[in-house]
This record gives sequence, structure tokens and C-alpha cells, in this order.
Amino acid sequence: ISGFLITSILYNDLVSEELSIGRFYMRRIRRILPLVLSVNVVVLLLGAYLMLPYDLDKLSQSVIATNFFSNNLLEYISSGDYWSIRNEYKPLMHTWSLGIEEQFYLFYPLLFLVASKSQFVLRKLFWILCILTLISLLLFLSVTNDEAAFYLIPFRFFELSCGGLVALSLVRKKVKRRSWIFINVAVGLGLIMAYVYLDSDRYYVILVVLLIISYLLNHDRLSMVLHTILENSVLVFIGKLSFSLYMWHQVLLAFLRYSVLDDFTPIHSVLCGFAFLIVGYFSYTFIEQPFRKHQYMSDKTVLLILSFLFVVTTIPAGWIYLRGGVVKSFPELQISYGDSYRNMHLDYNTRHLTLDNDFTDGNKTRVLVIGNSFARDWINVLLESSYGDKIDVSYIPDNIESDASIGRMSDADVVFSFGLTKEYFQNLLARRTIDIQKFWSIGVKHYGESNGKIYANRNKPNYCKQSIKINQGAVVRNELMSQSWGDRYIDIMGLTQLDDNTMPVFDSKCQYISQDGLHFTRAGAAYHAELFSDSDTRPNFKDIFGY
Repeated sequence: ISGFLITSILYNDLVSEELSIGRFYMRRIRRILPLVLSVNVVVLLLGAYLMLPYDLDKLSQSVIATNFFSNNLLEYISSGDYWSIRNEYKPLMHTWSLGIEEQFYLFYPLLFLVASKSQFVLRKLFWILCILTLISLLLFLSVTNDEAAFYLIPFRFFELSCGGLVALSLVRKKVKRRSWIFINVAVGLGLIMAYVYLDSDRYYVILVVLLIISYLLNHDRLSMVLHTILENSVLVFIGKLSFSLYMWHQVLLAFLRYSVLDDFTPIHSVLCGFAFLIVGYFSYTFIEQPFRKHQYMSDKTVLLILSFLFVVTTIPAGWIYLRGGVVKSFPELQISYGDSYRNMHLDYNTRHLTLDNDFTDGNKTRVLVIGNSFARDWINVLLESSYGDKIDVSYIPDNIESDASIGRMSDADVVFSFGLTKEYFQNLLARRTIDIQKFWSIGVKHYGESNGKIYANRNKPNYCKQSIKINQGAVVRNELMSQSWGDRYIDIMGLTQLDDNTMPVFDSKCQYISQDGLHFTRAGAAYHAELFSDSDTRPNFKDIFGY
């Protein structure tokens, strides 16, 4: 629909010789940026007060990316899976779609600018747009990277440009009845083919696009039927608030989830709905409307105000980013305000990357660790233990079946792996003289989706005694891996689980065991090193290393 409206405006200006790309961009600036930048001001202030460093660091990146119309690129690089539960705690997660729309607005008008200078391009404008749409559609249908298909404009362009094709068809010449019937039949066949040949995620995208194309083409014929539905006062009111509702809804939901609510009940959902409408109304009235009306603000005034808002969000966000999200001291994370710097969270958790090599010290116990960042955490546990100076650690992140990896497995005295079944290694080592009895499986762990609600209680007496509900998905994975490995399984969750079936958040010194809910802090690694040194733990380090 956005592509349809923008194309109609641009083409009408083009044929009337009143095309002004500058005027078009100014309309878009007035429509979008005041609200976006205002939201970013609020988000940054709330984040600085409510969030832990890791989460505030991520938020600062989102603010900068949103200001530069590129949060879709950031989400693609850093997150990937849009449907991850963790995205529910990101206040600006939803601006990925705004990034795609803004990128379209930025470059799409240039096609009409070229058309205004070239009669050939003007005559062939419809077919040029057809070719660009087809290229984008083919990219969307053929790409194997689901994250790229979801987040990146080349794979999403066709959704917007299809509306442009409909607009050009209706503006340049009326669709005759014969053509109208043909197009609707083609849309129907397209829906059937999409259902038969596409996986569910991409089918729904095609389904929505084709249905909207059909609606736009049949608008005149459907208007009498839909008039009472689409043009009643309630829907018109909500429609006016739609952009404000879009911008604020995730902000409110994310901060509520982060600091207040574990789960949303139906009552919570209803109350949130009313809150959205109230915030949306005030946002529409006091932010959107004044900036959109020329009688309230000149273009120069708008640009000055927006420049100020851009600076007061981008520069502080950049400063927060460079400080690793640390805007104050966090004793429970052993972080002092004056000692913070960029990537401070990574320094401790990336030393494993230097260990991807052959064993070097024949006088120490040779320990091989295989797997992703969860395996990395186990390396930190080992190095924080009393065995840290007695072992020579080698790390394999991937390419496990290569000759070099098999060679390291053969040389190792003890092998730890994460996420791989015992049956997998038995098949891998079937024709090799490598003893499966030196293999151990590192257990699943999960310390909550977010520690925000824990941190929100920092001024309460029971702050350090808090715990979180166990993630049921992690419980299932833990049980499956335990069944596969039996007594060779290192059950981290089972070891630390409390009597009320929750997981601890802090160690005995009130230090966070995990900052992001998945990976250990230094305190968390030391906490587990102490647990596995205890003779009552099964298995413990003595069971594993034999001394």
C-alpha cells in the first residue's frame, strides 16, 4: 500500500511536470522523523535508568541504526531470528521494518527523477519497474538465507514495488474488464502455486502481497461493500493513530517485559491496548500533527528541530556504545563506571578464540573442547578452577569432522562437547581407535530471557535472593542430551536448580551468574568451578580428570 501511494504521488507530479524530489523527501521527513527521533529520546532515557550494561549496549546500537534508517541491517547482523523470544525485550526491535520502508523512500524516487530527464525511461517506466520487481521476487524465492530474505531490502523490494505497478496501471490507463478478469485469475493462480511450492513463511508473504494487489485493483468494485467497514469513525480514528501506535507499542511492551511483567494475562493485554491508544493519541496530536502542518512549522524550523533531536540521540547513544553500555557502576557485575570501555564484555568471553590450535604442552592434561559459545563458557569454568594451570586447552568451534579435528580428538586426554549426541561421536569414530570413554557432554544452561526484572528490584532487601523460572525448552533439551550421554553428561541446570524449580541469578557474593541469561560472567564461571570441585557433585572434576 505504501508503494501504491508513493508511486501515485510521484507519477502524478511527474506527468504534471511538478516533480520535486526535494519536496517529496521533505514530506517524508515531516511524516516520519519527528516521531522516530522523539521515540528514541524516550527510549534512551528509560534504557539508561532501567537496563543492565549488556542490554543498554544493544539498545544504543539500535538507536544509532534507527537514526540512520538501518535497524534492519543491525538486526540481520546481530540477531537474525526475528521470532526469538529475546527480541520481545528490545524496545526498537520493530523499526527493522521502518528501515526497509525508509530505504525504499530514499532510493525509489530516483527512478522517477531519471524518468523526468529521459523520455525513453518515462515511456518504459512500467516495464522497468516490472523488471526490478521480478528480480526482487526471484531473489526472495531463491535465497536460502531466511534472515536475509526477512530483513534486507533487495528481497523485500517487490512487496513495495508491486503496489507501484498497480498504481501505474490505474493512473496511466484504466484496467479494462477483460484485463481485470485476467489479472484476478492470475492472482488466484499465483496463490495456488505459492501454496503448493513455497514453505509456510514465504507463502504467507506472497499471500498478503497478492491479496493486497487484488484489493487495490478491485477497490472501486469493493468500495461499496467495504465502505461501512473501513470508513467508520472508529477505524478512521485508529488509522490516523497508526504510525504512533506502530512506533510506541513495542517500546511500551519491551520495557514492561523488561522491568515489570513476566507474563501477559488477558487483563494485561486489554490494559496495554488502552495504553497504546492513549499514548498514540497524544503522540499524534502533539508530535505528528505540529510537524506535518506547514502553518505550524516552516521547513527550516522542522530541519533545525530534527537536527537537534538527531544529535541528542546519536551522540549519547554513541558514547554509551563506546562505554559498553556502562553509564554507572554495577557492583553485582564487578563493573566500575570509570573502568568501562568498548567490548569490555567480550574481553573475558573471547579468549577461547586463541585456543583453536594443536596442543602445545605435553606435561599438562590435554583438554579438547568442541562447540559454540556454550562450550566457550565451559572453558572459562575450567580455567577459573584449580585445574586451570594443570591443563592444556584446545578449542574446536566447527568443522568437527575434518582430519585436523579428528587428530586433536585422538591426542586429547579429555574431550568436552556441547550440543552433540553420544551417538554422533560413536558414528564419527566408528573406524578410528579413539576411546569414546574420554568424551563428556557439557550440559544445557539457561538463566532467563532477561535479567531486567531482577535488576528492577535492586533497591529491595531480597535483591540477591531472586531466582528465575526455568525455560521449558531448555529443560527438554537438557533431558534429551542427558538420555544420550548418561553418566558422561555434565548436568549444569540440574546442579544449580533450586528446590522451587527455579534457577539462581546470583552467586553467594551477590554477583550475577549470567548477564545475558545464556553465558557466564567471570563470577558465574568461578561459581560453577567451585561447584564442580565439590566431592558431592556428580560428575566432579576429580571424576573427569582422574586426580
